Amino acid sequence: MSALPRPDVAGPVKVLNDALHDLHHRAGWPSLRAMARETGVSHTTVSKAFSAPGVPSWGTVELLVEALGGDSAAFHGLWLTASDPAAARSPIEPPRMAGRSKELAAIRAHMQTGAGLILLTGEAGMGKTKVVTAAIQTSDRFVGIGHCLPLSIRVPFMPIADVLRAVHGADDGRWLDEALDPTPAYVRASLSGLLPELVEDGSGASVPDDFSRQRLLAALFTCFTRLHSMKGLALVVEDLHWADTATLDVLEHLLVKAVDLPIVGTWRLDDPQTGGPQDEWWRRVTRLSNVKTIELDPLTREETGDQCRLLGVGLQPEGIDAIHRRSQGQPLFTEQLAAQAGSETDLPTALTDLLDRRLHDLDDTAHVVTRALGVADRGLPLPVLAAVTNEDEDALLHTLRELARRHLLAPTDSATDVQLKHPLLAEAVRRRLVAGEAAGVHRRIAIVLGRDVDCDAAEVAEHWRGAGDQEEELTWRITAARAASGRWASHQEADFWLRALELWPGSRTTAGDPPLTRAEAYLAAIDALMHSLQFDRGLAMSNRAALEFPAPEPTVKAEFLRRAALFRAEREGPKVGLELIDEAIDILSRLPAGHALMQAMGRKHQLLLKSGAYAEAHLLAKDTAAAAEAVGDQQTLRVMLGRLAWHEALSGRLDQATEMMTRALSLLPSDQDPTGDIWLAVIWTDALLVLGAPSQEVEAAGTHALDLAHKEQIEDFGPVLVRYNILSALIHDGRLAEARALLGSDADGEVDFDRAPYFYARALLEALSGRLDEATALTDKLLRDGPSMDADLEFDFTVATIDLWSKRPAQAWTRTRNALASLPDAVPAPLLLPTLVLAARAAADLAADDQSQAAAAAAELSELAARARLSTEPEQGWAIADALRRTWSAELARLESNDSPRHWLEAASEFDRLDRHHDAAYCRWRAAEAALRHGQGTASSRLLTMAARDARGHEPLLAAIEQSSTTGSSRSSGH
Repeated sequence: MSALPRPDVAGPVKVLNDALHDLHHRAGWPSLRAMARETGVSHTTVSKAFSAPGVPSWGTVELLVEALGGDSAAFHGLWLTASDPAAARSPIEPPRMAGRSKELAAIRAHMQTGAGLILLTGEAGMGKTKVVTAAIQTSDRFVGIGHCLPLSIRVPFMPIADVLRAVHGADDGRWLDEALDPTPAYVRASLSGLLPELVEDGSGASVPDDFSRQRLLAALFTCFTRLHSMKGLALVVEDLHWADTATLDVLEHLLVKAVDLPIVGTWRLDDPQTGGPQDEWWRRVTRLSNVKTIELDPLTREETGDQCRLLGVGLQPEGIDAIHRRSQGQPLFTEQLAAQAGSETDLPTALTDLLDRRLHDLDDTAHVVTRALGVADRGLPLPVLAAVTNEDEDALLHTLRELARRHLLAPTDSATDVQLKHPLLAEAVRRRLVAGEAAGVHRRIAIVLGRDVDCDAAEVAEHWRGAGDQEEELTWRITAARAASGRWASHQEADFWLRALELWPGSRTTAGDPPLTRAEAYLAAIDALMHSLQFDRGLAMSNRAALEFPAPEPTVKAEFLRRAALFRAEREGPKVGLELIDEAIDILSRLPAGHALMQAMGRKHQLLLKSGAYAEAHLLAKDTAAAAEAVGDQQTLRVMLGRLAWHEALSGRLDQATEMMTRALSLLPSDQDPTGDIWLAVIWTDALLVLGAPSQEVEAAGTHALDLAHKEQIEDFGPVLVRYNILSALIHDGRLAEARALLGSDADGEVDFDRAPYFYARALLEALSGRLDEATALTDKLLRDGPSMDADLEFDFTVATIDLWSKRPAQAWTRTRNALASLPDAVPAPLLLPTLVLAARAAADLAADDQSQAAAAAAELSELAARARLSTEPEQGWAIADALRRTWSAELARLESNDSPRHWLEAASEFDRLDRHHDAAYCRWRAAEAALRHGQGTASSRLLTMAARDARGHEPLLAAIEQSSTTGSSRSSGH
């Protein structure tokens, strides 16, 4: 959900409206209907409260604020001011802070109407003072603030004296004098020891002894009660963990006597200077019924992002992720890191000093333990920590208890690893190590972790790297790469292979356990880059292969050629790829038949399809399937059966195609060959899409593959194509909102050419949403800078569609005509016909502006149509054939200026049968235009109404329908 529209308002009304929108954002942008359910009012009422220019009723605002977790009292003040703009008082804007809305509301409500003590607790830098300060700023009563300092323990009553001085200074002492005048004389006399201004000579009473202290407690109770009863008072005492025992006695006395006065205290949970008296006081008072504690938790990742924005630091999502990972949501740490955004290693001086103080004065054993945890940079089980530090477990527990007392360890239980409390503490530990100290710790951790058969090989490799032992690191990098390959974590696998190749000694031919050659590692790195969609890096490695391995073994050379064929075909066109793959097949054909030859033949099949040689590709698929079955290569066999099923489906033999696909899926279970399942889904969703099957069928054919890719974290091009096919089906069926949801953020930001299909889908969605300039700019960039799209009718179709709705028929005609003319004669008709129909539409649009071009365009279209075998192609399962053919006839008639409503309504009826609402709306719009030209104004109006109903979501078509409706109205009125 995104932000709601904001009205154009100013002054107090804008302050109220902005506060509502900020609250909506902090609550996670719930929908109108969700807020309506929570509040019990209609979603229209909710919408008006956020987006209408007037002031909503207080009842509505109160319900919304409560539902969103806001501060009703603060909003009531804003509402009163907005409702009476002539009021003299200025509105109090709610403080802008990340998160903390519930805590702030609780503190403010307590200051306004509460009694007793709220202790706001949390680690240093968690934002306690900020929350209290914000509550004070939005309070309409006087708040007396006292501060405890580390030296307060030696200066009795310091914060109490602060409060009295603040009250006295509020109005030159009049409020305090009036409060004390009717009280017994001892009250003023006792208080004068804290505030000498209360007596005429200014001397004040001496520091009280035990007896006079009792009178002071009674005097303070009387004073605060009187002040509060006269015009409202709240007390705030900051940093109570540093308070002297006398101050703590005063507060406890007020609480035990149940004073009718709101008190707020802040308390740091992790301060090592907090001693016995303070801890004992805490235990006593927190048992009282009029004492409540509120602990501030770390901010969420979203709240950390809000904090960065409020600090004026503009960061991309990955920058916010990095800061939150290091700060763990601690606001002070976030503030310091945001000020130094962009540095992943350096820390601001203030933060460095703060962390260093936490680690000051550790004894030798504690240093060894924190050093191990800091270098490990994660929690360690107690036995592992004991082995790394060479400490007896019982002795180690004593050290851990001391570290826990100093709040240096994360909260733990018997099932949790021992871990430093915060990632930045681990950074501070590592920063304090002397030269060479870290290497020994890394070595010890690597040895201990490596003993576990279930260890994380990548972690062990990283510790060997820290130890400076490249030979051990190489072995563990290879193990890590193989493990990543086994779980289809291609990005990690690529990084591990690339690092292994950096470490590989020039004189060493094999490494790893089991051993593999450097050439095999090089090929594995290329594959991992390809599977993780890092095509440019894979291409660069592929191009370097000849220099890296000038005289490879024949099989190795063929493997390099097979990969080069894919990469260069993507960037330079299928002709280049076919030359390379033929060379690879020639080499492999002289060797015993095996998996490498099967893969090379499969790669050639893909390149033949890409070049438009469909008949040759069909024959090769049959040969490859037979060869794979002969050598027992089940993985290649099932993919080739799937490709044969695609050919059969597009040739009109859907029953045979379905049988082949069923057999392919049954050859291996998903857990043995998940990538095979995904590529079978690519093939079948594409076949269904080309045949015009309903989007629900395409979804059903692809959903399992997407779920499998998510479960196994498979990142290669297969899931991209499955999702793209489903996206295309949804768009064709007019299910645009679902298409946008499925696309998600995968096509946001800069164009990623390795995921080009997503960006073509995004461009088409932009166009259908009416953002034609953005769509055109996106396709222009894809065509100019992206991979080769030779003979790719689907992407030509998308670009030409955007051109037509952008009123660029000449570009659409040139693109579609050239794309069709460049294809060989054996292309299946289902692939040709959609683009052929679009070409006819482009020609008709051109002729509408210049009829002299009609005859030549019609002749050229006739030649193109002859190649498509429109009347002879088998049609079993070709659901959309009749709709396209009737549209073709209608566009040709429009090209020759003799189309009638009947032409278009026959096509619209076929699209209705398929639930292709946007296509049906297009045909009815054209039928309405034809009816208008034939003087059938009433019929035209009715058709336009029906077209507008079905065109919902298709903004350019709706605009065209509206323009036709306006034109028709003008004609009927005689203008």
